[in-house]
Amino acid sequence: MEILFPNSFDAEAAAIDVRERSIRAVLSALRARPRSSRAELAAATGLSKPTVASALDDLIETEVVRTQGRTTGRRGPSAQLYETVASAVQALAVHIGAHRVRAARVDMDGTQTAETSIALPHPDGESVLAALSELRDQIDPARPVELAVIGSPGILEPDGGRIRSSPNIAGWEGISVQAAIGRELGLPVLVENDVNLAALGEHMLGAGRGCRSFAYLNIGSGLGAGLVLDGRLYRGHHGAAGEVGYLSTGGTATLPTAPMEDLLSARALARYASDYAADASQDPTVLLDLARRGDPLGKAVIVRLGDALTHCIASLAAVVDLELVLLGGGIGTHADLLIEPTQRAVSQRVPYAPTIRTGSLGDGAVLAGAAAVGARAAVDALIARIS
Repeated sequence: MEILFPNSFDAEAAAIDVRERSIRAVLSALRARPRSSRAELAAATGLSKPTVASALDDLIETEVVRTQGRTTGRRGPSAQLYETVASAVQALAVHIGAHRVRAARVDMDGTQTAETSIALPHPDGESVLAALSELRDQIDPARPVELAVIGSPGILEPDGGRIRSSPNIAGWEGISVQAAIGRELGLPVLVENDVNLAALGEHMLGAGRGCRSFAYLNIGSGLGAGLVLDGRLYRGHHGAAGEVGYLSTGGTATLPTAPMEDLLSARALARYASDYAADASQDPTVLLDLARRGDPLGKAVIVRLGDALTHCIASLAAVVDLELVLLGGGIGTHADLLIEPTQRAVSQRVPYAPTIRTGSLGDGAVLAGAAAVGARAAVDALIARIS
């Protein structure tokens, strides 16, 4: 075996790395077992008692850990007990939509401690940035925020954070969103595609918990999917994984040759209705309610939407062999009528059909995903800062 030695050794960097790992290990152990003593933390982490003591001192200085009583009813002298202070680590979770910007402050445990919503006068980039500036003014300076996690529509290029293909927000394409949003908020920011964050929200907190490979299919004004494969979010080479709106149908009596988004979205549902009756409602909720009541128009529209949904899910399942598909978005969260017939149809198309369900987080999935990611990233940022 060939052993490769580095050309140089940075002792200072190595010491910082060891210290960071020690702090992380102690904090993780204390979060898993609150009110632990130094000896218990040393046993849980495998670190020496002096190393644990040093890590605790650093965490206490930043108010992430505090003392909380002493041991009682045990053999030997009593020992000081410690616990974490979740509120000492704060992150900002933000969901950018075409009509509003939603934001929540979250603590180290991912608990949302405050939430706000700012309506957009116009669905354009200028209005989004103005809303983010307003949001910055609402941040309490007495409770510092480590960073913000942003859920944005559009394809986010891996290098530079530039947005591509965001038709629902005018002037958003081509923007280097990470830099632009960072300037408006005055914070370090992490930007992720909104549907990807919704998938992570369902994976960590919702109907996707415990599932290793699934797709979150967002059906609303547009169409997109977030893919979790082998327990991790999959973005693809260009950051465009899950852009199922570009899937092309083969062309059948019910599915003409067209991009999938033209056949499976709110505007598709409205078009199906107008094909049957010129004066039909264009409201997806009304059309779905008509179908539930057995109205012929509603049932006919649902059949066409179900054909498109079957084609979309079967195409995904044939490529990545999914365990589960969760439906979300304005239509997806109300598509209970579609699930049973679509499940049967997909089973006839592919050898291993995924289970199809509605996501459990509703329109809060993106913000939940941003909050979960933000809580973890904020802890990482804090540990890096104090190491």
